[in-house]
Amino acid sequence: MRTTLDLDEDIIIALKELAKRHRQSMGKEASRLIRLALQTKAAESEAAFTGFEPFPAKGRKVVTDDLIDQIRDSEGV
Repeated sequence: MRTTLDLDEDIIIALKELAKRHRQSMGKEASRLIRLALQTKAAESEAAFTGFEPFPAKGRKVVTDDLIDQIRDSEGV
């Protein structure tokens, strides 16, 4: 999608260099960087909301409220 952005000169220079390094157009490189910034911001927001940053699951069983309830029921707690 085409759009017009008013970017500072130093940002344009850095974006051109990154686009050249990654062999991408400036638009694709800008999209990649914006997407990365938004994902990082979302992760920071989640950590701020819960008070801690959760670790990735890494293929292990995820402990949910339902699992905890099942363990409590089986242990009689």
